[in-house]
Amino acid sequence: MNVIVTLEYRFKRTPDGKVWTEMSFQKPFWDRYLKVFDKVIITSRILEVKELKSPHHIVSGDNLEFHAIPYYHGPKQFYFQRKKIKSSLRNLINNNPDAAIIMRVGSPIADLFQKLLPSNRPYALEVVGDPWEVFRPGTINNPLRPFMRLFFTYKLKAQCRKAKALSYVTERALQQRYPGAKNSFQTNASTIELLPEHIINEEKKYKQDKEKSFVYVGTLEQLQKAPDLIIKAVEKIKHKSFKVKFIGDGKLKPALEQLSRDLDISDKIEFKGLLPAGDKIRKELDQSDFFILPSRGEGLPRAMIEAMARGLPCLGSNIGGIQELLNKEEIVKVGSVKELASKMESFIDMTQDRYEYLSKENLEKSKRYLNSELEKRRTSFYTFVKQKTTNWINTNE
Repeated sequence: MNVIVTLEYRFKRTPDGKVWTEMSFQKPFWDRYLKVFDKVIITSRILEVKELKSPHHIVSGDNLEFHAIPYYHGPKQFYFQRKKIKSSLRNLINNNPDAAIIMRVGSPIADLFQKLLPSNRPYALEVVGDPWEVFRPGTINNPLRPFMRLFFTYKLKAQCRKAKALSYVTERALQQRYPGAKNSFQTNASTIELLPEHIINEEKKYKQDKEKSFVYVGTLEQLQKAPDLIIKAVEKIKHKSFKVKFIGDGKLKPALEQLSRDLDISDKIEFKGLLPAGDKIRKELDQSDFFILPSRGEGLPRAMIEAMARGLPCLGSNIGGIQELLNKEEIVKVGSVKELASKMESFIDMTQDRYEYLSKENLEKSKRYLNSELEKRRTSFYTFVKQKTTNWINTNE
């Protein structure tokens, strides 16, 4: 049996027909589906490019098929491409009447796709994001943001109630806001690809008399992960000896660089650009003292788990799954520059005992997200979806 997987992501395709990704959804991600299904039909945006100008990973492979929907960027383009996207998704459904359906949500693509399904056709959801948080104030500059926040939250709640199976990336947070039906199959499993060799063997050692460094890993395409708040917080504690490294890229990078210049803190901010996932990012983590991600919206941040696996004390906001990863002492109120600055300063002044305690604690927490721990739950989810689809096919023959 084949499975259609819809997701809100942008792949790139070169003239030779190969499909590439910058960071997420690399080939090992799709291999987990192929342990249960014969083929994965990946449904997403694909940008046609003549060449790749930054580090990329190839996604194309055996038993992976790409269904490219009409390309768009941002809510406005999505609106104007909506009819073409619906037509493309309708063709996909009609050409694959016996495929299982798994949608990664929240997602406008999934919203359209679900509406086109026959009313009795079963579908499953991988709940990876929270539109209530994604569209909170400060995340995007759009006059329709308040409406989109209410609309997409309502739609996701409705989708979860009708789904036959749900896999949440969080242990509790997303389940509480977006519960499934009582008779649905429900589990939780992060989408992270964490292997034993990615976790260091002992706690990270405290380096005394050394300039401390924070590292941020995430997109600079929009402000959901709050890189702007970090820069504003740095300005409030610039008397301290420390630096912040930003790993990632996006259209807002020039504006964030300008903000650091306007606040006269360019000497404390370093934009490293986009780095390939894997060893190069782990190397940057190993050369840093703290990980920082004061997100305005979050499901369960894989980057934070990867930082915990390298023994870094982490600082995050009281959003979604971050609250399942960190103690209250490492969490700040979302959107509060003052509280973030205060907490960053306390991290810089952290004692050796506290540092090494948090490092050891985070190493132990990260082990809960090893592939060996998550694979059983993922496989049971896929197997249930396959069986539910088989039953539906047999009933409708």
